[in-house]
Amino acid sequence: MQALLLNGSPRGAASNTLRLSRAFLQGTGWPFETFSLTENRIEPCRGCMACWRSGAPCTIADDFSAFVGQFRRADVLIASFPLYYFGLPAQLKALLDRTISLMEPYHGQTPEGGHCSFQTLRDPALRRKKLVVISSCGYTEAAPMYEALLAQLDRLCSGRNYTPLFFPQGELLPVEKLDGPRARRLQAFEAAGREYAETGTLSEQTLAGVQRPQNDNLVKLAKITNTAASFLIFLAGLMLIFLPSTEVTSLQRTVLAVLFLLTGAAKMIGYYSNDLYRLAFQFDFAIGILCALLAGLLAFLPQRVLPTLPVLLSVYVILDALLKLQIAMDARRFGMESWIAILCSSLLLGLGGLFALSALYSSFLTPSVAIGIALGLDGLQNAWITMHTVRVRARKKNLSEKFGLENHEEDPD
Repeated sequence: MQALLLNGSPRGAASNTLRLSRAFLQGTGWPFETFSLTENRIEPCRGCMACWRSGAPCTIADDFSAFVGQFRRADVLIASFPLYYFGLPAQLKALLDRTISLMEPYHGQTPEGGHCSFQTLRDPALRRKKLVVISSCGYTEAAPMYEALLAQLDRLCSGRNYTPLFFPQGELLPVEKLDGPRARRLQAFEAAGREYAETGTLSEQTLAGVQRPQNDNLVKLAKITNTAASFLIFLAGLMLIFLPSTEVTSLQRTVLAVLFLLTGAAKMIGYYSNDLYRLAFQFDFAIGILCALLAGLLAFLPQRVLPTLPVLLSVYVILDALLKLQIAMDARRFGMESWIAILCSSLLLGLGGLFALSALYSSFLTPSVAIGIALGLDGLQNAWITMHTVRVRARKKNLSEKFGLENHEEDPD
């Protein structure tokens, strides 16, 4: 078997999708040629229809004829490209439009045998070639984002007579911190290539492994642990409100030490999870270190830290509120409607921290109660932001049904 790798990415050799496609081809073990649209000149179709009137090759003098030559030598075409705006990249769409010169002219034909394409390839040898479509996108999940593209490909291929492999969260592939998940993803594509070379199809299990977001499990763990830690902070705030004291008791110190230790661990998990939007966890490395330091000081140097603990907790809340203001601005940039709620709650949280700090130097409210209110607000806001900005993909029970792969072995003729 001979393959042709069509690199339709505007990024050329720097394409994230190209890494997946090369892994797939490595798994097949097939020799292959590469045609990259960034290295070749493909003019848009001019609509002259000379190819249909004369039956001759396209008359535009560019590199399209070189592509056709490579396509004729190949048994399988691997189309590799990113999805940016619910369809093909402009460069690849231009090439696709030019393939009209390879089709039978349209003279009012109607579909036969349930096929949705009115035309077929002129050369019967081209009809026997296989097509594998490999594409990645930056969205949380692939299925709903590719519906328009699948409809177009179904029209061109007379049904689902091709194999689509769509991978979400492709922009995370080059992230250095995700070496492990990236290696597993490339291995999954390589295994898919081996299976396709042996069977000409892909199983449901293989599809699930290839198309699952690379950080799905870690993000889910981060979401759960950070939500739980946020509610623990809220409960600690309630403890300070309803069990007030002029000095921090041994029970309160122990509870706060354990709380900050767990919160620090949850923050670290969140930071390294690299969720899609990277909003709720973007500052969690610094916050996690701060929480771990507070836990250590409370556990091992309580006599030194207890006199300044109310100030430290107040400053912690104020700092967290300031960082949440940046998260609100980033959420606005992503087009999230919740950015206003994040902004308003961050301002309220900052006022709560200032209120707790001022209570230390006045007698209108017990400092323990004031700090409890601030911590309670901080816990509630952290939980709300985590639940509303961290995206975990909903599982699809039947990928074959979603992508229509049960029909991909039909004869395109």
